[in-house]
Amino acid sequence: MMNKLAVFAVALMGSAQMNGQGISYEAVLDYDMPSHEMRYGAIKLAVGGIFEGGYEYVYQPRHGFGANVLINFNPQEGGEGYYEDFALNPYYRFYLLKPKNFWGKGLFVEGFANFYSGRESSTEFDPQQEVLIKGEERRFFETAIGIAVGQKWVYNSGFVLELKAGLGNSLLGNSDQVANFKGDVSLGYRF
Repeated sequence: MMNKLAVFAVALMGSAQMNGQGISYEAVLDYDMPSHEMRYGAIKLAVGGIFEGGYEYVYQPRHGFGANVLINFNPQEGGEGYYEDFALNPYYRFYLLKPKNFWGKGLFVEGFANFYSGRESSTEFDPQQEVLIKGEERRFFETAIGIAVGQKWVYNSGFVLELKAGLGNSLLGNSDQVANFKGDVSLGYRF
């Protein structure tokens, strides 16, 4: 009786092992999932005339990288208004939640670099007249590195909605902007 029970136990474990080998991490993932995504920043475009478009490639279920390009169509003279006229913003993302049916969605953390140019004017306070005096306008180029957090929803139709906010630190000291804010509500499509 004991021999039959031992043979049955070994056979049961062997069949379980053979069934377990057929299921792997790669087999669970559907490699036909769309991995390319195009987005644009809706709030900056609607409110300020600033286009920020981006591309992301999701190369693993929890990893993606891409770049955003910002073009300010309404630059203000004298350094008034939004501080960036043009920016290139490469990034790497790590998605924190395990995907079920789509790659690269949910809560994410992003490390970014920002290469941007703009214009600003120097101001000085005249204590005798108690007014600010604007100096000459100058153009600048600056770089920054930073971190952002966000949430992305990807629908079965391919529509993408993303909320993101982040902060970076300027590196070169060419601008009065010490902090570099990145964020928007983005709309896009995954294909």
